[in-house]
Amino acid sequence: MISLLATGCAITQKGGIESRIYPGPSEAPIKDLEFINSVLPKERSDTLVVFDIDDTLLTSETFFGSDYWYEWQNQVAKQSASGDHSSDYVPCTFDVVALSYEAGKLTKTQADADKIFNSIQFDKLLITSRNPAYRGATERELTRTEAGYVLPRQLSESADGIIFTSRSDKRREVSYHNGIFMISGQNKGLLLLELLEKLNLKYDRIVFIDDGEKHINNMRDALQAEGIPYIGIHYTRIKKDLPDIPVNKLKEARKAWSEMSSFWKNVFPGRYQEIERQKQCNYGSLIKGTLAAVP
Repeated sequence: MISLLATGCAITQKGGIESRIYPGPSEAPIKDLEFINSVLPKERSDTLVVFDIDDTLLTSETFFGSDYWYEWQNQVAKQSASGDHSSDYVPCTFDVVALSYEAGKLTKTQADADKIFNSIQFDKLLITSRNPAYRGATERELTRTEAGYVLPRQLSESADGIIFTSRSDKRREVSYHNGIFMISGQNKGLLLLELLEKLNLKYDRIVFIDDGEKHINNMRDALQAEGIPYIGIHYTRIKKDLPDIPVNKLKEARKAWSEMSSFWKNVFPGRYQEIERQKQCNYGSLIKGTLAAVP
């Protein structure tokens, strides 16, 4: 087990509440989920252990449709304020991601990831930026035999499952069921606090592991504001070269989109023509873009 004294980390304090984030300025990236056991209390306590899913517990077998691909698409979309996107831009991104979730498979981020996760005896929660509409595919991939994850028990026995709109964005539904909290791309720290409030739960410490630095920091800020001690672990095993996508991944993504859009056009022409006629996909204040021509 790794000693905290021997491990570098970023430590911040606010009102006497300490937060630790690994890796910190003096530490190598955390690439093994086993690290989480080094920061858990040795004895039972009111600790909640929170896991991200994409590229933390599961990762895509392909670049196209993956979390990595989605982050790249966000960058492609933002490169043009006029909406005249490059040929690499894929419109209706959330529709494409939904199709990918349903049709594709995910693998464990590391061979023993399920054993590490399942062995943790503290209260656990899975929190994901995915939309609640993706729940079926998400639960399927976590629990399939090859993955082997056992979904956490509900934190509150009185809540089999709840669906609500958050205080911060009334347009986006979130859902908590089977130990998975799906928050539609919102702030993970603020949404976790709102869920705990709805369940009437309090914890002495929260440990959070995620592959996204933004989520790690958002969780720290939200918990510090409420006086809750926090340990954040930035998991970096799954490599994401942004904005410099490897050539082989770009080729894969272009070929996959060409084939998927052709299928869409030929099998579901009504839906495809609707998008083509509107020339944009509008998800409220989210991504908008022009449909690229299919050869």
